[in-house]
Amino acid sequence: MAKFPRFLTLPIAAALIVSACGGGGTPAPSTGGASTLDREIMTRTAGVTVMAYRNTAAGTDGTLDIAGAALAAGTALGKPVRIGQETTYLGDTAVDAKQTFYGWTRTAMDAQLTQVNAGAAAYAAYAGLAIHSASGYAAMAP
Repeated sequence: MAKFPRFLTLPIAAALIVSACGGGGTPAPSTGGASTLDREIMTRTAGVTVMAYRNTAAGTDGTLDIAGAALAAGTALGKPVRIGQETTYLGDTAVDAKQTFYGWTRTAMDAQLTQVNAGAAAYAAYAGLAIHSASGYAAMAP
């Protein structure tokens, strides 16, 4: 994995796709499979946002479930982890629909995100939510 130039002094954060994270995550080639891509990125950045795009907080394949590995890795490494949530249109399939709050009200989304906040607070690394995107959020009905 490429190193950042030494002259770069600004803190850098990265966005991680869920498939790069944790137990079933992508092995980091530079480690011979001894580590995962999320952990290697975390060691090289100031923090991450895991794009745990689900419109349900709990349950198998819910936001907390798919963000859990990144939150655990961040806690172990002392790195902040934000959880990303999607608000724009992604497509018409069932998979697309479960990955976004598009078409939901802000009130309904907030109910799910309140559960995400409560569950993720169990991890010392949890640093809050990141909403993608501002225009998608602004377009939501109250």
